[in-house]
Amino acid sequence: MRPDPERTLLDLVGHLYEASLDPNLWGRFVQDLAQTFDAGSAVLTLDGVNGNNLTSSTPIAATANWSEAATKAYDDYYFAHDLWGRRVVESGVRRAVMGRELVSPSEMRSSVIANEFFPQICGHPHHFGIVTAIIPFNGERAVGVGIHHLDPRRDMERADQDRLNLLLPHLARAMRLADAMGTLAGTAAGLVEILAKLDCPAFLVTADGSMRLMNCQAEALLAKRAGIRLRQGKLRVANSPVDVQTDARFARLIRDAARVSGGQSLGAGGGVLNLAADRSAALELRIAPFRHHEALRQPAAPLAIVTVQEVAPASSGAADRIVRQYGLSKSEQLLLRGLLEGLTLKEYAERRHIAYETARSHLYSIFAKTGCKRQAELVAKSLDTPP
Repeated sequence: MRPDPERTLLDLVGHLYEASLDPNLWGRFVQDLAQTFDAGSAVLTLDGVNGNNLTSSTPIAATANWSEAATKAYDDYYFAHDLWGRRVVESGVRRAVMGRELVSPSEMRSSVIANEFFPQICGHPHHFGIVTAIIPFNGERAVGVGIHHLDPRRDMERADQDRLNLLLPHLARAMRLADAMGTLAGTAAGLVEILAKLDCPAFLVTADGSMRLMNCQAEALLAKRAGIRLRQGKLRVANSPVDVQTDARFARLIRDAARVSGGQSLGAGGGVLNLAADRSAALELRIAPFRHHEALRQPAAPLAIVTVQEVAPASSGAADRIVRQYGLSKSEQLLLRGLLEGLTLKEYAERRHIAYETARSHLYSIFAKTGCKRQAELVAKSLDTPP
């Protein structure tokens, strides 16, 4: 009986988040990755990206066909001749791409990497069965993934491309988590020690928001009663007055992230929530899946991690200036302030308990008054320093 592809992919997502906490597990992850795609070779790389240029590529883990010598040779020399990686970055594509879409057969036959490096990992040159992606996750850092068929008679199929696309949001999120935890190199320590290394408030919570662990910065944030609170042992939004819609969205993001960490969902898992804490500061809450780790020393439970960053809010003066300059109505003022907080039009409509079409009508009215054509242009115009 063949394994269920969706169940196999769910298991792979779970192994991915485990590896983000314990780098000793990356090897198992790439082996599972190759098996999931019925391929003989897979590699995961930590890449440097500057604009549309690939500046470095260091393998994190690879299947057994990547010998230590081959891995070092790629790191030291062949990444500079990796047509596939460079074409992905140059194109700006942030999805899985088939090898044949990037490099023509004639280019491949004449390339250094196909003639010199492919024989080291595939046993023959001019191989074309590749599906690959490079996804930025933190500034100029990116994660690269390549999956290859060792049999020259086989090629990747569109179904392989679709499955890798499902995995990519989790891969980027897991790499951000590993980067924040300092586990991209070295062995993970206990969770308490890991959270202590973060330079921002961090909470570990279960699917219903129940507190499991927090660091010192998180304790200080709770003591300030700014933005978030513990209510009956659960982490919740604490705007004043309490914004029921925002609180419900926060709870949903936590639940979705925990479901992903528990292998119960293939969704993106988590997200970002912006809160206006006070007039001088705002809070950005990032919610992500957090896979169970043995450092908890108790039965595994699906967890989410919530990290908090203080950010400069959109100045109320910016909105006031646009309101005065263009004579915006009260409804238009409220919408503009919502957009400056980072809300989407749908989120704003939900917060205000109005129809989406009504919010869109207000937006078009603002566009007509200000001469803007897109939301991004309106926000940029509002935040511009007046002459």
